[in-house]
Amino acid sequence: MTPTRRILAGVALALAAGSAMATYPDRPIRFIVPMAAGGPADQTARLLARMISDQLGQPVVVDNRSGAGGVAGTDVIAKAAPDGYTIGMGTISSFGINPGLMAKMPFDAQKDFTPIGNASATSGIILATRDAPFKDLPGLVAYARQNPGKVTYASAGIGSVGHMVGESLNHAAGIALTHVPYRGTTPAAQGLLAGDVMLFIETSFSTAMQYLPTGRIKAIAVTRKQRSPLLPDVPSMGEGGFPQIDSPAWFGVVGPAGMPPDVVKQLNAILQKGFGTPEAREQLARFGAEPVPSTPEDFRTYIGEEIGRWTRVIRAAGIKPE
Repeated sequence: MTPTRRILAGVALALAAGSAMATYPDRPIRFIVPMAAGGPADQTARLLARMISDQLGQPVVVDNRSGAGGVAGTDVIAKAAPDGYTIGMGTISSFGINPGLMAKMPFDAQKDFTPIGNASATSGIILATRDAPFKDLPGLVAYARQNPGKVTYASAGIGSVGHMVGESLNHAAGIALTHVPYRGTTPAAQGLLAGDVMLFIETSFSTAMQYLPTGRIKAIAVTRKQRSPLLPDVPSMGEGGFPQIDSPAWFGVVGPAGMPPDVVKQLNAILQKGFGTPEAREQLARFGAEPVPSTPEDFRTYIGEEIGRWTRVIRAAGIKPE
């Protein structure tokens, strides 16, 4: 091909790409969720998928790709064409904790993606057995100091948000809670109910909502610096003396690196508008979440801050992946 023809071919391709973007979207959009169906990430994605479909007039197909702590599905997003037809949920696991926990990942959380915007967050909670010898966070800390290593806490697994909160509290309070990792939220909740552990640090309110009314467990603190409107009677970490432990599990939207800026702007506008309504707040509250829509720029900054924050916790505690 002559230089002139190469130039003309390049121009034709650029015009074709520009035309495609001008009519975006002209086919269904795939929305990757790197978690199993039913959890907060999945429900957030399905709510947003309906909003995008309603606004843009094309189907948005939610595709659950769980595995490897969210890494498998997130890698699908990273390797997709950056044309706006594959987007996905960027979770605290892959974009906050795993970069500091895993020695090797198949993608770079800060370089291989286009942040579109943060979307929702769930507050966590520290739950205790009914007969635990304390009733609040100051009492827990005091008891743990008097009984180093004897207070056990369950989490949904090594590297989970609950694990990170427990180690953050150990560091901040100068105590030694003993971590007991389970393989998921349900087994951890069962361990608490059976009395196998004294505490369960959960990343949502599902266990709390189900069992607090029965009196079988008690709430120690919400893992945020302020109280949650979903459990307004439960004190916060801030009230307990640890406002620095403000640890939501968050779920944002990302695409592959290099997405067209106009497509990113279009999708972010739908996110900002849709998640800014009372109706969205109500729907998110049904599964213990709250809307936290952000700009792409703010979400990029937040991802960097979260990676730095959790990497420091992981290194200080000497946490190793399973």
